Amino acid sequence: MAVKTRVWLCCLLAWSGLKAQSSVKMAMQEGQQRYERKQYDQALVSFNRAISLQSEPSGAQQSPQLALSYYARGLCYLSLKQYGSSTVDFNKAIYLDTGLNEAYYNRSLSYYASKNYHFALADVSRYILHQPSDTAARRLRIVMAQQLSEYEIAESDAWYLFRLSGTEQELRNWIQCCMMGERWNSFQTCSDTALLEYDQFQWLRMERAWVYHLQGLYERSNAELNMYALAAGSDAKALHLKADNYTFLAEFSKARELYESLLEQKPNDANLWVDLGTVSLQEKDYSRAERELTKAISMQTDLLAFAYLSRGVARYELRKGPDACQDWHRSHMLGESAAAEYIRTRCQSKP
Repeated sequence: MAVKTRVWLCCLLAWSGLKAQSSVKMAMQEGQQRYERKQYDQALVSFNRAISLQSEPSGAQQSPQLALSYYARGLCYLSLKQYGSSTVDFNKAIYLDTGLNEAYYNRSLSYYASKNYHFALADVSRYILHQPSDTAARRLRIVMAQQLSEYEIAESDAWYLFRLSGTEQELRNWIQCCMMGERWNSFQTCSDTALLEYDQFQWLRMERAWVYHLQGLYERSNAELNMYALAAGSDAKALHLKADNYTFLAEFSKARELYESLLEQKPNDANLWVDLGTVSLQEKDYSRAERELTKAISMQTDLLAFAYLSRGVARYELRKGPDACQDWHRSHMLGESAAAEYIRTRCQSKP
């Protein structure tokens, strides 16, 4: 998170015509040079002197110049990770000059570093209000907004950055913000715009299909996958999602056809064997389900707890009660909570 210091130069130039403040100007210039060399402790000495000179009875005590001095010292404290002191100095700078926008930005960094996230978000938002084209500030606000689950703000900034650049990476960043906040309506509207204006982003249809799947809109998900296939051709990921949709739609023969097609390409994909076994289970082909799920378990599928649970159901229906209970116990030990009910109602021992 970069500190903003560009305000120094213009303010130092404003001092150049004030002979009465030549000592203050020299102290500020010396402090700036030391700061730029990352000699923060020495820079503090210079800025302390500048503040002291302006606080004397003979000092001019002009608010904008004194505000800059506190602001500069606040930057030193911020670089030294003394966040309490930096916040105090930024407060003083803002009190003396409310138009010192960079002070709001850097105070937001102090607040964020000290875990005062609400204050940090308020300050960076105040800064962006006056500097809306500052992309670094918008990226910072995305991070802060996500920290506070303010996903509408994060999604809005991410969309702004994408519209500004039109790059694939910014579009993917925006999708991530939508996913985190489950902002499905906004995702639908903005992705319509992206597809209309940027023909090269047809992969976005795959993301839309996944969002529809998460919402339980399986038919719409498959419709989007069909459009994706027309634009970019089908791939294994798209076919797998379509098969999952068919499973949830209880169109098991279509799901089986796709799963088997995928297994021809990847016969050692254990998770695909779980999916196929689940379809067989739904079709009440228990012998087939047992074989397919056993294959998945032997391959150490990532879905091991669910595979044991499902194979237990198949074995129970095949009148293999002890084997079924053994599977359910294994499933429960692996963290599958649904297994407890099967054990309670169909096995003698408790989980």
